[in-house]
Amino acid sequence: MDKRVVNYIDSIKQEYKRNYIVLFEFIKEYAPQVQIEWIFNCPFFTYYGLLIYIGMDKKSKKVYLGFCNGSLLNDFFKILDNSTTKTVYKWFFDDDDSFIKNKDFLKILIEESMTINKLKKTNI
Repeated sequence: MDKRVVNYIDSIKQEYKRNYIVLFEFIKEYAPQVQIEWIFNCPFFTYYGLLIYIGMDKKSKKVYLGFCNGSLLNDFFKILDNSTTKTVYKWFFDDDDSFIKNKDFLKILIEESMTINKLKKTNI
């Protein structure tokens, strides 16, 4: 893994670190075909273009997943937040419970995101 990614993860504040690592490892394990690239000064998961990134919201003190093509996803459970951007939709995670309860829906969103990118054949 790129040293910048390792350094980035090491530098995350304790209040975010556990949730960040849980999501990071889940995505790597669930979708091994995605690449981890250093883009915009942070790690991005890519697959035929920008796919997902993990962010930390300072105001709410929550970790979130930013789905780069979020506006094209089927948000069946109305869990994604699009209040700050038009294309990137965010899923905020409160704690491990929030993640565990919604793991299957997260898999669906990752798969759908990958399909959208592959069909669009987007590149950065």
